[in-house]
Amino acid sequence: MTRILLLETSAATLSVALAQDGKVVAERICTQPRMQSSLTAPLVKEVMDEAGIGFDALDAVCVSKGPGSYTGLRVGVSTAKGIAFGSDIPLIAIDTPDILVSSVMEISPRASLGRDDKAALAVEKSPVVDALREKIEDALCDDLNTPIAIAHLFDAVKLINSGTLTPADKAAMKQLFDDILGTVMGLSIDEEGGSEKWEKALDGAMEIVLESRRKAREEKNWAESDRIRDRLAAAGITVKDTKDGATWTLQ
Repeated sequence: MTRILLLETSAATLSVALAQDGKVVAERICTQPRMQSSLTAPLVKEVMDEAGIGFDALDAVCVSKGPGSYTGLRVGVSTAKGIAFGSDIPLIAIDTPDILVSSVMEISPRASLGRDDKAALAVEKSPVVDALREKIEDALCDDLNTPIAIAHLFDAVKLINSGTLTPADKAAMKQLFDDILGTVMGLSIDEEGGSEKWEKALDGAMEIVLESRRKAREEKNWAESDRIRDRLAAAGITVKDTKDGATWTLQ
């Protein structure tokens, strides 16, 4: 029996889980931003208590290694190292983009369906939203091209505001936003409200992208900073650097 403690502290959502033979048997998730410093250790304890085991029963600790929030990464890696070294077990670090791409593939209807199933799915679901979903998933699986994915989500908001969507389109659109912004990016979405709630969630997604660019600039990684800016520009999003930080506008 293999038991691995899983820590994800690099993004807005904090999660701690225990996997046993590849299946999650205990899990804690916090969607409130910037809680890694205060909640990582307590959530680890809760997960271990729920599973009824000590650290000596673990076979490994797995942690996301970024890119992402500097504080979140520091807390996650420090916690994982302490447990791994103290229990003399392996420490596994996984790139955050790999985790996100894996999440995309899990929620993608294209990931596990055969050709006949896909054909049936296309009839049952909204062709308009399915086309948007495919573009977004392709962008996220292309070296985690988040700026392009976010641009497509802004296109989705425009469709919502156009008033041309059918009830089936609206239901499929809600599922799309829940999957991409909620499941993949770990952002919370208000249940109430019209298109404003999607725009608010997209603001949160843009904060994640700009935070990665800010970190690159702090580390004087100008090539990465320019790469993010250029990808945003290609997606129709203009970034302007000011003394108070970066701002963005949709072209």
